[in-house]
Amino acid sequence: MTEAEALARFETLCRAAPSVQHEANNALMVLSSNLELLALGAASEAARRQVGRCEEAQRRLDETLRAFLALLRRAPAGPEPLSLPLVVDEVLLVLRAVLGARMPVACLAAPDMRPARCDRALLEAALLALAQGLAGKGEAARPLRLTLASVDGEARLTIDLPQGLAVPAAALPLLEAATLGVGGRIESGAALLLAWPEANP
Repeated sequence: MTEAEALARFETLCRAAPSVQHEANNALMVLSSNLELLALGAASEAARRQVGRCEEAQRRLDETLRAFLALLRRAPAGPEPLSLPLVVDEVLLVLRAVLGARMPVACLAAPDMRPARCDRALLEAALLALAQGLAGKGEAARPLRLTLASVDGEARLTIDLPQGLAVPAAALPLLEAATLGVGGRIESGAALLLAWPEANP
């Protein structure tokens, strides 16, 4: 597949996302209403627990699907003022789906975090590429830790990889595009640091 063919395929998938989301919303609405009816008619505690597990699975499916389709639909728009905790929180659902239970993802954001000038679509794609490169590697239950803080006029995202793992080579171009390409910076050391200028108040 040529680069032009790959791009055309990707753009076609992106255009399909709204239709897929509409269809999924309809199906989930039917599922939700029927689960409510089953819960009302459940005669035993065991039956109610089963309905509760189904409702929890439906909620997780709804949240993950919405997060993934939103990510798929979003196009790079250049640097703009963004709340990094909000952006990272919403993409976490997709990262957790990619990494699975083997590598938990923990995120800590400073309460006084100020907006940053970055490109949301590029940052999401970079984090997704990082997760894809790490999936299935390292020892089980070693977490990927994300820390957000405002320091010296920068909004910083520090990524602590599980011990023994390095930044996947395939993720580097997207990580650089998400930082260097929009006026930010990137540093590799004991942890990976992504930093962007704070947005003007």
